[in-house]
Formats: sequence, structure tokens, C-alpha cells
Amino acid sequence: MKNYISLLGFLLLSFALKAQTWEIIASDEDYKIEKQHIVCRSNQGFEYDYIVLRFTNLTSQNVSLSFNFEEWYNDVCKSCQEGTDESRIRSVQLAPNEVLEGDCNSRGLMKIFHHSITVHPNAFVGKLTDLVINKIVITK
Repeated sequence: MKNYISLLGFLLLSFALKAQTWEIIASDEDYKIEKQHIVCRSNQGFEYDYIVLRFTNLTSQNVSLSFNFEEWYNDVCKSCQEGTDESRIRSVQLAPNEVLEGDCNSRGLMKIFHHSITVHPNAFVGKLTDLVINKIVITK
């Protein structure tokens, strides 16, 4: 029984650590862009799954990252409907060796809605099916 409890504890700890793993979206010698799933609770007590981003400047200089940003919900590009290709361009400025990381309190680019966990009548039923960050340009 003691071995069973130890194994269960190890498996739960392994799952918790895996859930906090960052996935690299894009990188080179100057920067790294990563994403991670998190669960956030609203003031009303509803739980939502988000993707948060982390931008890392790997240089000792100020850098600006500009990139194409597309959010796809239920296989439809939501941000593509905003207008021209230029409207999908986002940018982030980073100080030397700075790490900019999203969390539950972030807004905009740093925290992207994935899906509603809590089932309620006013919940958005869509689900993020793809997140595209490409055409990255770095300016030093």
C-alpha cells in the first residue's frame, strides 16, 4: 500500500511539472518565443484555459521583435478578419537579456484565450485550433 501511495504521488508530481513546461515556438541566437497552457479563474469563479507567451532577449542589446500573429478558432482565422496583413503584425520591445512572460493577469498578446473549462450559458464555445507566429523580424 505504501508503494502504491508513493507511486501515485510521483505520478501526480510528474503531471504537475509537465503541465508547467514551456514549448518553444520560435528561436534563434538573439531571441526565444515560447508558449504554455495555464488555467485562470475569473472573478465569477469560471475557469478558462489560456496560452501565455514568454519572450526572451538572448542578447546584451535592446531588441524589437515584429511578427505575424494569427489566432485560429474552430479552424477560422479570427485575427485575419481584422483587415489587411499589416493588422496582424505585432511587436514586442525587450531590454538586454529581458524575459517578458504572460500570466493570468496579462492582457492582449501575452494571454490568448484557448477554451472555456467551466460550462455555462454565456461561455464562448469556440476553441483555439491554431496559433501562428511567423515572419519574425528582429531589430537591434
